[in-house]
Amino acid sequence: EKRDPSLAMSPPKEPIIYYIEHTTPVRYRRWVRDSVLAWNRAFEQVGIVNAIEVRQQDAQTGAYMDIDPEDMRYSFIRWTNANIGYAIGPSNAHPETGEIYNADIVMDEAFIGNFGRQMMRYAQAAASMQGLDAEAIAWFDENPSWDPRVLLATPQERAEIATYRQQVAMGQTPEQMPEMLKHTASMLGHDEDCKGHMCAAAFSQGMNIASMRLAIDAGLVPAPAEDESVLDGLPESFIGPLIKWVLMHEVGHTLGLMHNFKASSAYDYKDINSEGFRGVKSWSVSVMDYPPLNIVAPGSEMIQGDWGMLDIGTYDMWAIKWGYSASDKQAEEIIKLNTDPAHIFMSDEGNSGPDPRVRTWDLGENSLDFADNQVRMVAALRERIVDEIVKDGDSWQRARDAYMDSLLRQSQALGAASGWVGGVYVSRAHK
Repeated sequence: EKRDPSLAMSPPKEPIIYYIEHTTPVRYRRWVRDSVLAWNRAFEQVGIVNAIEVRQQDAQTGAYMDIDPEDMRYSFIRWTNANIGYAIGPSNAHPETGEIYNADIVMDEAFIGNFGRQMMRYAQAAASMQGLDAEAIAWFDENPSWDPRVLLATPQERAEIATYRQQVAMGQTPEQMPEMLKHTASMLGHDEDCKGHMCAAAFSQGMNIASMRLAIDAGLVPAPAEDESVLDGLPESFIGPLIKWVLMHEVGHTLGLMHNFKASSAYDYKDINSEGFRGVKSWSVSVMDYPPLNIVAPGSEMIQGDWGMLDIGTYDMWAIKWGYSASDKQAEEIIKLNTDPAHIFMSDEGNSGPDPRVRTWDLGENSLDFADNQVRMVAALRERIVDEIVKDGDSWQRARDAYMDSLLRQSQALGAASGWVGGVYVSRAHK
């Protein structure tokens, strides 16, 4: 709330404060800080200046080291090294008023630096199931030999999946199974948190990092220049905004926002990869979507646009304006703008529905253009696997990893394209 309601622009009565844990590497801290403060722009629409503050916990200077991240009175952005490669944004709300009083966002280091092969299989499973409804998923459970999650798995993983299915047949739940089979449950989308679908926001971004490394090795993307800032072997112009997007997404959850899987269909794909967008305008109307890696295939007439989103979108601004408006009357006026194309919305339940615009890891008003570009990228990558990606002295495992990455990109393209066959536009707008 405003501290002084009579002012058009007022500081908050009580700011929302996030602490960045001291374990966060120094090289990433500015991107983490910027991801949180990006949401202040949305609160300014309801006349609140500096609604959100960020405080950096630091072991070297002792700043805020007396505050325990486990203390429910403080909201933290925590950095872990569990070698899992995930990010989460849970929060706690007052059961009677709904006021969000605590949030702890967790980011795992493996998401950036050591995206292991185990995590690759999660993302592959998620991509292969993109857009499938509950009936199709149930059919695959009854016919596992056709299940793409099985077909994309290595032989030893197929045996693990078979063991898991035997446990399910005996009435075992994932919680009752050995730890390794719990991972299998997540991979197949059977864990309770996912409600039958794969949850893979950070996993997919980890795959985007792996794909960017491959694209650079294959010469499809220029290697960082000598004078260019580099983080973990990749251009900071790529890795910085990607870290920022993941945390803007998770901060959005802690402010009360749901996923918005229609958001990336707002703009034409060719416009996204044009001078009018690059560095100027976010190519999705919301950071609450799961965006793909935007790399323009060689030989295209388009210019290379931004690799990913740079800021919160128009839907995010509008949703915060509605959710934090001062009165019901203001909210009623704001909600009348729900049919504005800049405010398109559909959450998780629409991802398995008939609307081809409601997909994860797609891009553009007509995602067939994006799918076509993806397929041409896959073809270009496969031509370079043996001669350019696998260097002299490298293990041939590098070739398999590159090929599996190309299969993931192909799965994403086919998932985006198939929804247009017999698809239906869905709108939740009311009179």
